[in-house]
Amino acid sequence: DMYSGKRITEKSDVWAMGVLLYRLAYAEPPWEPDSSLAILNCKYRIPHRNFSDNVPDTIQMLLVIDPHKRPDIYQLLE
Repeated sequence: DMYSGKRITEKSDVWAMGVLLYRLAYAEPPWEPDSSLAILNCKYRIPHRNFSDNVPDTIQMLLVIDPHKRPDIYQLLE
C-alpha cells in the first residue's frame, strides 16, 4: 500500500470480510461514505443487536488495523 507503506497480502481479504460481515449483521457500512479518516484510523461502533458475543467479537478481530495483528483465514477458522 503506497499510503501506509505496508504490504498488501491475503490479510486485506480478511479486512474486507470484516467489512462485509459488519454490513450483513447491521445493514449499514461500518463507516460513513465520506469518512476516509475514520476508515484509516479504524474508528467504528458496534450497534447493539441480539447477537451472540461471537458476531461483534469476530468483526472486531477482522477489522484490526495492523495486518500483522489481524488473523489469517486459518486462525479465523480455529
